[in-house]
Formats: sequence, structure tokens, C-alpha cells
Amino acid sequence: MPSHIDTALAFLEGNSSDLRDAHRAYRVLMRHSHLTDYFQGGKQVLVRELRNGPKQYPRVPYIGMTTLQEQAYCEWYCTHLYEGAGEVVELGTFLGSLTKSMVNGLRANPRSAARERKVRVYDLFWWDFIMEGCVKGTAYEGMCKEGDWFVEDYRRSIGAWIDRTDVQQADLTKFAYDQKPVEFLMVDVMKYEKLCVNVLRQFFPALLPGEGILFHQDYLHFYEAWVHVIQFLLRDYFEPVTPIDGSGAFVFRCLKEVPADLCTLRAPLKDSWSDALVEEAFAWSKGIVGEENQAVVTAAHVMMYAHLERWELAEGIYRKFGGLFPDSPAMAELRAYFEHRFHRILPDVE
Repeated sequence: MPSHIDTALAFLEGNSSDLRDAHRAYRVLMRHSHLTDYFQGGKQVLVRELRNGPKQYPRVPYIGMTTLQEQAYCEWYCTHLYEGAGEVVELGTFLGSLTKSMVNGLRANPRSAARERKVRVYDLFWWDFIMEGCVKGTAYEGMCKEGDWFVEDYRRSIGAWIDRTDVQQADLTKFAYDQKPVEFLMVDVMKYEKLCVNVLRQFFPALLPGEGILFHQDYLHFYEAWVHVIQFLLRDYFEPVTPIDGSGAFVFRCLKEVPADLCTLRAPLKDSWSDALVEEAFAWSKGIVGEENQAVVTAAHVMMYAHLERWELAEGIYRKFGGLFPDSPAMAELRAYFEHRFHRILPDVE
């Protein structure tokens, strides 16, 4: 059986076009190169580093609410895998850490069709208090206060990358997408039901069958529990590809066109999502995310019942499974959120 490095080399040297091999290559490089600037150097540089035993030259992250690993993945994808057949769409941004990464990749992509594309960015650009902690101690500290619109500040923050972006201030609970085919969909806005409903309706049917990549930035976060049920409902249309190590992101590939009539959820979801559906969805999700992500999916399972206001079920799931993950940061966040937001103390575990 070939080693992980052999698999990575096979992909980089053009001897494999399999999407899973491509992502195995990415994960190998992430482990062995420590997310270095080799991603911008192209395939020859990457091959050389793998063959010679890569050194660790730390890559400096862009300021924002994304991890170094997410930034590196978006650059990796847009450099090596993106064909230019459809749009690159970013739903939800902050100061452009992923925007910059994707633009870097487009500029380095050897395909002319890809290099001609721009990143289409959609966001409300409304400053929330939580953003303050992300810019404290940086040049962006004090830039805005809660309730400000910051689209022009965002444009300034991506300065040298602005020529390769198409930025639109949009309320994504109401926005109507023009339905141009999408090859890479980065989703970081499914924060509450109305957003889930409209993003699903407007963007998922536009994903290119066989090529479209869905980068779910918050799939492995305890709060955005809706996305697990949505992906379960669409499981025949998406292939789970990989988690992004060191982040809450998970990558799916669109296998076939997503029918518009399957993307018509209506809020409030508690009126239509049964307990049986939730249980099936989270059993499925736990089966695709890997052993290292069981705790956060379990926390999302609890949170899903909280979103649906089924408190006894939420507490029952926590009591039954919470004890399996005593040191989990996701479980700690879940407990703190229940106490702060709902004024509820989760029960002792079994």
C-alpha cells in the first residue's frame, strides 16, 4: 500500500486525478510543511519539498476569524484544483483572510480560465461586538463600533487583492443569486435559520455537478447544528471529502445537480424537523467526520435540540454522551453557552 507521501507525490506529479488523493496530498503537506509558503510555489516546489523532507518555515496568517489551516486550504484549492469552470463564491467574510488566500491561489493557478476569475464576496458587513476581540492589538483596533457598516473598511483591508474580487453588500436572508454555476462555495453564514434557508435555496442548486466544492466553514462548530441535518438531507448529492485540521471546516464535493425543490426549507424548522430526522442526521454526520471530531458533533447534536426548543432531548443527549469527552473544548463551550444564553445548567453525565 502506498504511503501518504507517495499518494501526495502521485497527485502532484500528475499520476492521479482522484479528488480524495488531492486532499490527501494537501493533508500530507499540511503535516509535513507546517502550512508554509510552498503552497504559492506551485507543484514543482511542493514535490521538491516532499522528496527532500520539508523544513518548517512558519506561514504568517492573515488577520481575521479563520485559522491558518483554512487560509492555506483555500489557497491550495484555488491554486491546484480549481478549474475555472464556475464561480468562486465567499458567503460571509470579515477582514478578508480567506478572500486574500483565494485570490493568491487564483493568481498562481496555471489554468488561464482560473486566472481570469474573481472571488465573489457577499456579506452584510455589519460590525458585531464579537469582532472587537479579533482585532484587539492590531492595526484594525477601534476601526468600527457595534452596529457600523464596514464594507468600505473591508475593501481597504484587502487593498492589493481588490482587483480580483467582486464585493457585494447583501442581506443573505433575502438575497437572490443570479444562478451562475459555482465551482467553489465557501459558506460561513449559516448562523441562524433564516440564513440557512435562503443560502440553501439560492446557492446549493448552482453548484457544478462533479466539480463543485462546498467548504462548510462552521460544520465542526457546536453552534451551527443546522448544517448537519441539511447535509444529511442532501447526502445523495454530496460526497464527504475531508475535515480541515485545526479548524471547524469540512469539505464536500457536489456529485450531481442539487434539485431546487430539495432546497425549500422553511423556518421555523422546529415545525418540520422530527426527532427521528435529527437522530438519523447526527448518526450519519458522526460517521463521516472521523474519530477526532466526535466531540464537536456530539455537542452540535445537543445544540440542535436546543435550537428546536426540545430541552429534555438536549439534556438527555448530553447526559448520555457528554461524559465520553471530558476534556473537549466544544463541550466546555456548549456548557458555557447553555448557562449564559439559556440560563440552564446541563445535567451530570452518566
